[in-house]
Amino acid sequence: MRTKTIRVLIVDDDSKIRTSLTRDFEDAGFGVTSAVSAAEAKVILKTEEFDAILCDNQMTGATGTLLLADISKSFPKIKRFMLSGNISATQTFLVEKEIGVSQLFEKPCSSKTIIEAITKAVDC
Repeated sequence: MRTKTIRVLIVDDDSKIRTSLTRDFEDAGFGVTSAVSAAEAKVILKTEEFDAILCDNQMTGATGTLLLADISKSFPKIKRFMLSGNISATQTFLVEKEIGVSQLFEKPCSSKTIIEAITKAVDC
């Protein structure tokens, strides 16, 4: 049984997806903060601690790939997850092997699947 609340940062520029994921994670007992962009996420990371980050890849401004690459260097203990509707095999290799993304979820993906994966990764 988990004694600590898992803190997750959700980054997605689609407000419907961000709101839905935030609600589902909060219902599952997670502590959630959300950001609309990579730039906003970087500001939040300066003041808050997280166990995991779930990031969309295709966003206005910097991509999720770039954000997660930065996070892997600056915050290596944060478990990294990506959500994408369109990602190539090369990008998949990059995010999983080079950036250390724990798992890549292809849209659409159920919140339950994502929540289970993040819980497992953080509890290990």
